[in-house]
Amino acid sequence: MFENVLSEDDVHSKIGPYYDDFWLAVVESFKAFNKVKNEYENLQIRTRCDLIRAKVLASFKRKFKANGDVKIFDFEDQDIFIIKIGDEILLRFKKLDESGKRANFNKTNASNSYIDQEEFTDFLPKLNQLILGWIPNATWTECADINICHPKENWAVKVPRPKTMRLAPSRSQNAQTDSYKNLPKLKIKTKLKKVE
Repeated sequence: MFENVLSEDDVHSKIGPYYDDFWLAVVESFKAFNKVKNEYENLQIRTRCDLIRAKVLASFKRKFKANGDVKIFDFEDQDIFIIKIGDEILLRFKKLDESGKRANFNKTNASNSYIDQEEFTDFLPKLNQLILGWIPNATWTECADINICHPKENWAVKVPRPKTMRLAPSRSQNAQTDSYKNLPKLKIKTKLKKVE
């Protein structure tokens, strides 16, 4: 087993030039998903994650088509796609839970291999294998956060949102706000005394 260790500064310097494109691709994909979700007769056929993943994959392919340093590889049989940056970094695109950890409970052989930093046969050996993870808001209408994290969850780096993009509330903020909406309304009666 081989494991490279990158510092947060290394991650920002090597992947930082692509942060805005990551955000724009994911946000555009949520917009596209929201436009078409009502057109599907039976959304149970594919999960929300599958629909969003498909939109993000298409958006990433468009955004990075002309970029020679960034390559997108789709492993349809394993339902994953990989972003290769230069000859050093592989990013696996995944949904994260609200705490920023991997959201899948039943890990597949492909997941375990990636977590254990085993080599992909289609790529150069000893590439840093990281996760580019997205966190939806509570209503699944926007992306609340994007993180780059180590597959073994040793560390995570938040991908800064482009300055021109408004901030979507995080899942925990939405959940807290939504929980207040469900509380019964209290009527407080007070007697005012006239002050002379």
